[in-house]
Amino acid sequence: MTALPQARSALPAALFWLIVLLGALAAYSLHNFARGLERAAQEERIEGYAAALTQRLGSYENLLQATQAFWLSSNPSQAEFETFVAGLSLPERYPAVQGVAFYSWEEGAGKSRQARITHIAPATAQNMAILGYDGYADPPRRNAMDLAASSGAPQLTPLLKIRQQEAHGGHAAGFVYFLPVKRGERVLGLVAVGVRLDRLTEQLGLVEANQRQEAVSLYLDGRLIFPANGRAERQSLSGELPGLGGHDWSLRYDPSRVPVTPFGLFPALILGLSLVAAAMTYRLTRAQAEAEQTLRLSNHSLHESQGRLEQSRAEFAAVFQAIQDGAVFTDLSGRIRLTNQAFSRQLAAEPRELLGHNVSEWHLDSRLGGSRVRGRDHALPPARRHLFYG
Repeated sequence: MTALPQARSALPAALFWLIVLLGALAAYSLHNFARGLERAAQEERIEGYAAALTQRLGSYENLLQATQAFWLSSNPSQAEFETFVAGLSLPERYPAVQGVAFYSWEEGAGKSRQARITHIAPATAQNMAILGYDGYADPPRRNAMDLAASSGAPQLTPLLKIRQQEAHGGHAAGFVYFLPVKRGERVLGLVAVGVRLDRLTEQLGLVEANQRQEAVSLYLDGRLIFPANGRAERQSLSGELPGLGGHDWSLRYDPSRVPVTPFGLFPALILGLSLVAAAMTYRLTRAQAEAEQTLRLSNHSLHESQGRLEQSRAEFAAVFQAIQDGAVFTDLSGRIRLTNQAFSRQLAAEPRELLGHNVSEWHLDSRLGGSRVRGRDHALPPARRHLFYG
């Protein structure tokens, strides 16, 4: 087949790429819109986690204040302290709390100081094993104790290893919250709450969030504390909680790993549909262009055939009229359809007067009419009646 004209052959491809481009632009715009909605929803969830963290740390401060008030009112024994803590329902209300303790504040000679655990509850084997532990000997605990004693406000340690030993022999990561117990200006000691990080993050819903691929991370004073394998450099700041427990907390998430909602699948669907539409348009326009080209070629061939036919007719007419002998063309019934000039002169008649008459009217051949001479008075005047053979 003759190649399509350049302009017409380029149209299907141009329409294909135009539809693909428009589909890609629509998919890109919808993608940005969908991701914006997903990020907004993620930031709203981050704010929810931040509010939950604030509420949870606030509940630990309330627990410390209740324990402080109890201690000032009764100076309890270990058994009384255990009874008090049992009434707090720690496993149900404070599942992340490992235990509640009282550190006795002891001033030594010079500037020496000790803060030993004298009371602790619940009375589990893990907790009872650390009775007598001097928390003041550990720098992170000592700094938190000093800040709490000087300010009179709850003070949280940085992330550290909780003193209680796990069944496998290790120590869980967590925090210790301190609140001083004073009579006047004299520090009697500090009540403390040990908080496990793994249970806290699980209670806040951060563990489940990461299982859903939300990539939420928890920071304390700019240090990543959850998850342990998080990548700080790829995360965006979302929720800040400055000064909470004496530290700056923040919750962050990785925008590249924001969960895709069902609405977020629409860009891919639109792009796929645009490719299908582009392919169908290409096939249809290509078929149309080829059909038009075929029609043009057919019309051109027809015009050429008509020209050759007209030329053949003209050549035939010239040859036919130039014949010196009379000649006619008839149909199957013998009616004259065409005569040459010689035949017309022979019968002394105009060609148009002969058309439609049966040739047997003038031809002496019995096969053409059944008699050798037949006349038609009404057709030709007497002077024009002639007979011929041939």
